[in-house]
Amino acid sequence: MQDVFVHTQTMDYDAWYAIFSDTRPPTREEYGIHTVSVSRDVSNPNNVMLHLRVEDLGRMREYLGLDAFKRFSGEAGVVGRQMWFGEEQPAPPV
Repeated sequence: MQDVFVHTQTMDYDAWYAIFSDTRPPTREEYGIHTVSVSRDVSNPNNVMLHLRVEDLGRMREYLGLDAFKRFSGEAGVVGRQMWFGEEQPAPPV
């Protein structure tokens, strides 16, 4: 699995979250995209950081290219998005 961190800028967090939580097909899970966490910026609550786990980056790219994803993003008021890809590493002992 691949870790993906997505910084999403929205016009309105509540509107974005309603669309993000929607289970209309196609769902992220159908494309092997699993939500680990959703965090809001304490200084600007319309900025969101998502931690996703992705089974296959090719399938994720397919999902991001769907007209439905683009429509959902527009409906959700997304005004910007950046993604970082990483692989989990062992944490140092405490």
